[in-house]
Amino acid sequence: GQKEVTLMYCLTTKVENANSPTLYPCQAGTDTVMRSSYFLSTFSLGVLKEVQNMERELGYTGGPINLALTRDRAPVFDPPLTSMPSLSATIDGSGFGYYESIYMQFPFRFWPDNIDIFLSAYSQGDWVGDFAPIWTPLDLGNLTLPYEGSNIMALVVVSSRSFAVSSLADSEIISQVLPVLNGMFAIQIQGQKAGLLQPSDVLDFRMARWIQDPLFRGMVPFDKPETVDDGPLLTRHGNLIFGGEFSCSRHRGWTQGAFLSGQRSAEQLLHDKYRGPPPEDTLCDYFPEEIGYWDRRLEENDEATLDAFRNLMMNSDILDQFEEFRNQK
Repeated sequence: GQKEVTLMYCLTTKVENANSPTLYPCQAGTDTVMRSSYFLSTFSLGVLKEVQNMERELGYTGGPINLALTRDRAPVFDPPLTSMPSLSATIDGSGFGYYESIYMQFPFRFWPDNIDIFLSAYSQGDWVGDFAPIWTPLDLGNLTLPYEGSNIMALVVVSSRSFAVSSLADSEIISQVLPVLNGMFAIQIQGQKAGLLQPSDVLDFRMARWIQDPLFRGMVPFDKPETVDDGPLLTRHGNLIFGGEFSCSRHRGWTQGAFLSGQRSAEQLLHDKYRGPPPEDTLCDYFPEEIGYWDRRLEENDEATLDAFRNLMMNSDILDQFEEFRNQK
């Protein structure tokens, strides 16, 4: 029969420190071993990529491992993910975006109150046009930027630049990006104070450091131009099942993708455990513009199937397209 899954885990405490990533150390005396029939992994794609990097660096091929080498870095899978070639290739080949969000609060506002996003082509060192490219004020008081009067400006840096800043101290980041603001808003700043912005003008500073956070290891999955076979992330590997927004082809990287993949995984488990109905397709499993899918359902002329399909179609625009197509038939 199928072997049980052995889970080794602990209760953690979230620890946030300036100049360093968020960590989740184990609470003393909470190490626990649990056995289960299945394991549903909802680790992010970034974490799975880091798992494979760690396995390769440590030469891990399965069995006991010194957890001191893995703590605060990535979970351990036994057998290792890299021992399953198709799954490993899919994880390696899946696109994953890296960026960092930086938030600074100032004693006064020096940017216009009617612009949501400012783009900067500032260049320095190896970064040409992407040193500090995307700035968003958070104090405009609308529904998407609700912190009216906060004088907070957010900066987003991406790709290799995000890796560079994630390892810097807060003070070094401030010293690097203030010249960008001084260049963009020199006249407005000098209308508020003598001279340009100095580090002392930054009242508060926050940075997510997603890349170093062991529960994230980056930000958002995306589809690469080249084709990557998603099948291994959708297929059961013995008693290991993957769930998460990265495993939902249609809504990859979005909250509804996480929801729908969870629905699919839960139906899988219920079917296996209690011999319930087989899992149904979700919006993760097809794209509604594929007319062939609609053709098959329409040819069946099964109202129950069509009603279920309508309930599944949570996007009204897509539902309108479906009804129009059905009327044409």
